[in-house]
Amino acid sequence: MLLVIENLLTPIKAGVLREAASTLQFDDGRKTAGRFVTEVKANDQATPSPELAAVLAKVETALAGNALFRSAARPKALTKLILSRYRTGRAYGLHVDDALMAGLRTDLSFTLFLAEPNTYDGGALIIEDPFEARAITLNPGDVIL
Repeated sequence: MLLVIENLLTPIKAGVLREAASTLQFDDGRKTAGRFVTEVKANDQATPSPELAAVLAKVETALAGNALFRSAARPKALTKLILSRYRTGRAYGLHVDDALMAGLRTDLSFTLFLAEPNTYDGGALIIEDPFEARAITLNPGDVIL
C-alpha cells in the first residue's frame, strides 16, 4: 500500500528544515547500507550532530501529531530517522529495505520531500512492484508512506 500524506509539514516548515539541513555535514551513505544494498546505494547522509537531531526531532513530532500517519502506520516505535541527499549523478538503486534495523522491525518506510520539485532534475522516488514502476515526486512537506 502506498499512502500520500499531504502537508505533514507546511511548505514554510519544510523550507526551514531544508535550510537547516543545508548546513549539516554529510558522509557516504554506503556506511549505513545493509549488506545487500552497498553496491546500489550512492547518496549522502547527514552525520550525527545536535543540529541533525533537532531537524529529525521536528519530523518525529510532526509524524506523531499526524492522525493519518498514526492511523495508517500505528507505530510502536521508530528506527533512527535518516536525512539523505542526492547530488548530480547519485542514486539509491533498486533495493528492498532491511526487515530489521537496530533491532526493530521495519515494516513501513517513508520519504518526506523537502524541496520544490521544480528546483531539481531527477530526484523522484521510484517504487517498483510486479505491475509497474512508479516515479513519485511530491511537494515540500508531503510524505509517501
